[in-house]
Amino acid sequence: MNKTSFGRVAIAVTLLAVCATSAALQAGSKKPRLESRWRDRAIAIDGDSVDWPGPLVPFDDKHAMTFGAANDGEFLYVAVIAGDQTARMQIVREGLVIWFDPDGKDKKRFGIKFPIGAGFTGGAGYGGFGGRGRGRGGDPGERQRPTGDDPDQEPGGGAPRLEPANRLEVLGPGNDDVRSYMRDRAPGIEAQIAQAGGTLVYELKVPLAVTSDFPYAIGAKPGAAIGIGLETPKRETPGRSGSFGGPGGIDGGGIGGRGGFGRPRGGGMGGGGGRGRSGAQRADFNMPKPIKAWAVLQLAAH
Repeated sequence: MNKTSFGRVAIAVTLLAVCATSAALQAGSKKPRLESRWRDRAIAIDGDSVDWPGPLVPFDDKHAMTFGAANDGEFLYVAVIAGDQTARMQIVREGLVIWFDPDGKDKKRFGIKFPIGAGFTGGAGYGGFGGRGRGRGGDPGERQRPTGDDPDQEPGGGAPRLEPANRLEVLGPGNDDVRSYMRDRAPGIEAQIAQAGGTLVYELKVPLAVTSDFPYAIGAKPGAAIGIGLETPKRETPGRSGSFGGPGGIDGGGIGGRGGFGRPRGGGMGGGGGRGRSGAQRADFNMPKPIKAWAVLQLAAH
């Protein structure tokens, strides 16, 4: 083979490789398409999916969650069902944000965070590592028991049973725009979450268009294709000072001391020699990746 022929073959092989790579990237970045049904019956936002029209479908092929949507001329109704134990615990502990992009892309234009999440020292979660001090969702002086001792946890060490969630946050359009409401006081927005039989059910009702009565809305009309995203916030890592909810942490005698696992001072693991694992090591133990998924949702025209 002469040099000219060899050069042509090399160019052809390079072009084929570039085309194959481009096609693979496009296929990998293509968002799933979901369809909203026209609401032809009453849908109660009560954490029960039995009244949803039509079957629920997988949100995507990466997360063990099913999804349903319906809309009328004013509102979008959303249901998210999580049967996977890890996903359920992430949603309970970290909270869930449903994002909307009226342009059909994956920009975080408008979002609803519900539940708010338990954080490191408050409410139910991965055993509720807590102590004194006030964490997200916790009350001053509240103590949490570690996994295995929590009476609110399902038998067998499954996801914690849900306590009534009474707050939600409206996010956007600016990066720092956050408005907190009691769940039943957010204008035009309804949300509920419930758990039974190893399944978590999340329901949301949100206005399509901004009006004088509904200042927070998606900004879309029936028949439009919008972007919809599901996200659990990235879990915060406790610092050295006050790890797991109070002073002490690492420097106060390993895990325990004042603030570790909610035990009395001096009763921590590792004693005064600090032989226990650090708070950061404990936080990294079996930490799942945050949920982050986007799809295109086709709203029903009628």
